[in-house]
Amino acid sequence: MGSSFSKQDKTMRDSASSSRDDACKKEACAIQACLSKKNYNPDACTHQIENLKRCCEGVQGNSIHCAFSTQMPA
Repeated sequence: MGSSFSKQDKTMRDSASSSRDDACKKEACAIQACLSKKNYNPDACTHQIENLKRCCEGVQGNSIHCAFSTQMPA
């Protein structure tokens, strides 16, 4: 029984970690899609970039999609 508890506990930890890591994934993917459509011109995707910044602020940067510096120019 102890081993099944350990498996359940690990699954719960992995699930929590996964959801945290997936935070802001939608916004990050939107940037990639926009850049692809706009010939990789970041000036054409400022709305999507701002959405990702707001999302990352909301999760205090705790996502694999929030790797940029908080010192980025506005």
